[in-house]
Amino acid sequence: MKPSVLVTEWVSKLRDPDPEVRVEAARALGEMGARAATPEAMAALAQAIEKDEAGPVRREAVRALEEMGAAAARPEVVAALARALREDQDWRVRASAARVLGRLRPEVAREALAAALREDEDGYIRTEAVRALGEMGRQAARPKVLEALTRVLREDPDRWVREDWAWEVRKEAVQALGAMGAAAALREALRALEAQMARDVLAGQKPDWLDRAAHGAVRKTLEALGSGE
Repeated sequence: MKPSVLVTEWVSKLRDPDPEVRVEAARALGEMGARAATPEAMAALAQAIEKDEAGPVRREAVRALEEMGAAAARPEVVAALARALREDQDWRVRASAARVLGRLRPEVAREALAAALREDEDGYIRTEAVRALGEMGRQAARPKVLEALTRVLREDPDRWVREDWAWEVRKEAVQALGAMGAAAALREALRALEAQMARDVLAGQKPDWLDRAAHGAVRKTLEALGSGE
C-alpha cells in the first residue's frame, strides 16, 4: 500500500470513537515519520492535541509530530503545542509539548517555553522547558527568556517542595544560559546568589546547598565562556 494511502487511512482512524484505535493511529503516523508529514495528517494530529479527551491520544499525537521532524513546524501545529504546554491537564502532554517545541524552534517556542518556566507549578515541566530552551541555544537568547532563566537560579519555587527538582531546574538553567552564551545573565545570577549567601552568613546561617551548588555551576560556566570574574 502506498504511503499516501496509509496516511489517509490512519488519519481517518484518529476520528474513531474508540480511544485505543486513536492511540494506535497516532502511533502509526509517528512511526512513519517524515513520510506521514502531509498537511492532512499534521492538521489532524494538531486537532487531536487540542480536542481529544483521552490523554494517551494527545500524548501519542505530540510524539507523532516529533517524529515528523522539521516538516511539523507549521503554524497550526506550533499553536496546538504551545496551547498544550500552557493548558493541558496531563503533565506528560505538557512535558512532551515543551520538548517538541524546542526542537521545532519556531519563534513562538521561545515565548511559550519561557512562560512555562515562569508559570507551571510542576518542576518536571519547568525542567523540560529549560532543557528545550538550552537546545535552542542562541536562538532562544531573548530578554524574556534570559530573565526567566536567571529568576529560576534565584528563586525557583520547588526549593521548598522538592529539592531534587529545584536542583535539576537550576542545573539545566545554567547549562541553557551557557549554550546561549549569555555571560551577562550568568554574572547577574552569580551576584544574586553571592548576595543571598552573604545574607545567610550575616544571619548566622549556613548558606543553602542549592545556592552553593548553583553558584559553583555558574562560575564554572562563566569560566568556560571566558567570562569568569
